[in-house]
Formats: sequence, C-alpha cells, structure tokens
Amino acid sequence: MIAVLLSVCVSLAYPLFPGITEAVALVYSVDLKSRSLSQGTGFLIKEGILVTSLHVVLPSYLDPKNPILVLFPSSSQFGRILCADDTLDIALVKVKRKKPYLKLAPLKKLKEGDTVFTLSYPGVGKLMFSEGLVEKVYGGGRVAFLLTSAPLSYGSSGGPILNLSLIHI
Repeated sequence: MIAVLLSVCVSLAYPLFPGITEAVALVYSVDLKSRSLSQGTGFLIKEGILVTSLHVVLPSYLDPKNPILVLFPSSSQFGRILCADDTLDIALVKVKRKKPYLKLAPLKKLKEGDTVFTLSYPGVGKLMFSEGLVEKVYGGGRVAFLLTSAPLSYGSSGGPILNLSLIHI
C-alpha cells in the first residue's frame, strides 16, 4: 500500500494507548444533492485541527453546504474544511475537540524495515488496527511516498501511520 505523507509520521509509545485511539475519528462527508456518502478516517494533529484525505471530504470541499460529520470514540460533531490541497490529497478540518491529539514526527527518521501501525475505520464503523513494515520510502522534502505492508482497505484513507521508534508522547 502506498501512502502520501507530508514529511511527517505520527509517533507513539504504544499503538492502542487510549490517548491515541481517542485522537482518531471516523469521518463522513455527505453530498446532499446526490444523497451519497463519502467515508474515511481522520486524526487530530493539534487542538481543533483534524487531518484527513481530501477525497474523504470531497463533497464538502466542492460545496461547503454539504456537512462533515466527525465521530470520535466518545463524541460526535460537525466539522468544516479550513484548507485543502488537491495535489497532495490532504484536507485540514476544523473541529471543536481539543485533546488528545497526535504529535507529528519527521518522516526522515523512518527507515525501511521499521514496524508501522495504522488505525482506521475501514467501512465497519469500528476502529481497526493493522501492523506492517516500511518497505520503501520514496522522495523526501515536502512530499514523500511510503510503501508499507500494513493492510489497508476502504475507509482507511486519511488515517495515521504510527511508528514505535519515534517516541514523543
């Protein structure tokens, strides 16, 4: 699976620490005209700021009248897009949640063979954990591509990639 990262990787001390799972959310964007739903994952990176993939919230990006519903394990709320980059397929969503959030670490410290973990909501509405290895890191600078063996599926878009070797919690 290839993930596009903005030269950052989320760091953690233990993959299922409650502070980490509480920072990850199921994200829905509703297209009111076509009555369709887009689903993915997002995670808090600072107070009130959730990051996700732009294609997850595309209906709301194309028409701000379309709502974004953000479901954390212990609460739910509406969000709104602050900014987005369609080339990088990333969006920042404003939410009213302050903590906990995941700290970002430099991707340059991530090496081939490192163990990585993902947390995401792959279509079942239940937070899923997967583990894999970094197979290859391509590029660098502003954008890097990460090839990982961690299994991902529909709904995983926008979720964090977690790494045990960069402990900053």
